[in-house]
Amino acid sequence: MPVELWDRAQWQEFSAARPSPFFSQTAWFEPTCRLMSAEPLYLAAISRNNPALCVSLARKKRLGQTLMLTPAIAPYSAWIENLPDDLAPERREARRLEVMGELAESCEQHAAYCRIVLPPQVVDVRPFLWRGWRTEVRYTYKIPLENGAHPVFRQNVRRNLRDAREANLRTECLTGEQAHRALRETVAATFRRQGEAPPLPAEAWDDYLGLLSACDHVTTMGVFHGDSVLAAIAIGFDPPTATGAGQSAYELIAGTTDEGVPVGASAMALCSAFEFASGKVGEFDFAGANMETIAHYKRGFGGTLTPYLAVEWSRSRTASFVAKTAPTWKHRLRALLAKGPR
Repeated sequence: MPVELWDRAQWQEFSAARPSPFFSQTAWFEPTCRLMSAEPLYLAAISRNNPALCVSLARKKRLGQTLMLTPAIAPYSAWIENLPDDLAPERREARRLEVMGELAESCEQHAAYCRIVLPPQVVDVRPFLWRGWRTEVRYTYKIPLENGAHPVFRQNVRRNLRDAREANLRTECLTGEQAHRALRETVAATFRRQGEAPPLPAEAWDDYLGLLSACDHVTTMGVFHGDSVLAAIAIGFDPPTATGAGQSAYELIAGTTDEGVPVGASAMALCSAFEFASGKVGEFDFAGANMETIAHYKRGFGGTLTPYLAVEWSRSRTASFVAKTAPTWKHRLRALLAKGPR
């Protein structure tokens, strides 16, 4: 059962023919890889002459080591299973475990370090564990949207929404350069408050925000007071299938200016995102809630705490050091430069 390296056309044909996540789109994935100086890879594990499991990863060289990764900007890899519906449950599980093991083995053969962030629906990663891969449990919140926007907000969110209404804030659906400017301004202010730098160098990060503003299946919502933008959020949607809408919407990036914080602009941006996504998809995924302050805030919107897994393998301590430590120091340096002289 080989693992094949597909080209863009094969991946596009495959992902267009079945339910696929937002992150499977080549128009989003390939520019994202270029911004992180990586090559897009489309891997397909073949079972009984059919693709049974397909995943997209970014491949890059760092200090002579080959790394295969879920892009740092992406909350999850594009993971598509294609097992026959008519298989008995026990055979279906056995087939899934088999192709996962083949994928893990192929990654080990072609890279010194590999890290795959799996979407929440992948809960059984035993083939990776059996081969000695490490597993990290991460968390997100999901809000069901089948019957409209989720109504159960905690007190802090209700207070923020009340403040936003009293301040006469309004929401708009933004496109093009207007969306790009709103994301640039609000996200930069959020990073400054958190004392963090963007995950990419300044020019590449601005290019990524521009990509979100123009990418298919992405909507940007802005919150305004007069002509001033106070908050913005970019939402990614699973592409619609032949039988209807995709499954999920994802918070790709969000930001709030310093002026927007005390008037509840962030809460209004998120609620406008829920309302916009309601009826289009079945759930809203916050796409991560792992920092303590962020997790506490997102919990206020009443979603369901949902775990997801990242699996990781390294051939040697050197490969692990190169993959993990070099980006950390680059990130710290960018954060220091972003703060500027005191």
